[in-house]
Amino acid sequence: MANTENFNTMKKESTQDISIKIDETNFSKNPELSKILKTGQEFKGDDLQAFLQTMVVMDEAIASKNEKNLEFSGDSIKLQLNDIDGTKIDINAKLGEGYFSKDLEHLVNLGSKDISKNPPSQEAKDVFAKAVEREPAGELEKTKEKDLDKANTTEIEEVGTKKEPVRFKNPASSASLDNVLNGGIQAVASMAESVGDEALSGFAKNVCDMYRGVGGIVPSSVEKSSPSIEEQMNQINNNNVKKVSKAIKDGKVKISSKQKEEERTNNKTRDKGR
Repeated sequence: MANTENFNTMKKESTQDISIKIDETNFSKNPELSKILKTGQEFKGDDLQAFLQTMVVMDEAIASKNEKNLEFSGDSIKLQLNDIDGTKIDINAKLGEGYFSKDLEHLVNLGSKDISKNPPSQEAKDVFAKAVEREPAGELEKTKEKDLDKANTTEIEEVGTKKEPVRFKNPASSASLDNVLNGGIQAVASMAESVGDEALSGFAKNVCDMYRGVGGIVPSSVEKSSPSIEEQMNQINNNNVKKVSKAIKDGKVKISSKQKEEERTNNKTRDKGR
């Protein structure tokens, strides 16, 4: 028993030597993403797990956007994988094309030119596999059923057809996500509100859900739901009334004698009815 524990401890310590460094980012189509990933950052251990999960979510969000707009990916990220034995593997990953959709071999085969000389170690493959493993489909179905139970008749179609958020079997900690994201969860939360892009907003909200799911506190501005149509119309009407009243007061809009007489008549009618 003791030997097994020692072996697992040694294995965990050895995998801490595995890291990924961001060498270069190219977000020509989605420049907002450059705000949350910083060139020169290097991730290992729990932070590496958080980085890989962030990349999976980002990759899917961009793929969804490209599919909707019928366009090819224009974003990419250059990484350097530092393996357990000191081997370095350069990876140029195009985002939105499924580079992060499978295992480490898939990523390296697509994004590296020197795979024949420097294949990734089994330890690195295991680290990658554990990080990107999805929550079992059965659990996602349970969550979807709960959403449908809560939904009213008009919402059922939307809940049933909307794209499922990415959920991981081994979610990264909120602290690690903060370490990975330049500006922390606040930066992503702000992006969710300001981007005005369905796919990127979905990415930001997915990351916020991940953060919240492990006990992190997302800034309250993201938690606030959008105002209803009725609230928006009331606000518009109130603003219009204020503008007209101000224009009349400033003399920019004149009321005819007929309109004044109608207003006096209406006021008298209301007074009698009280």
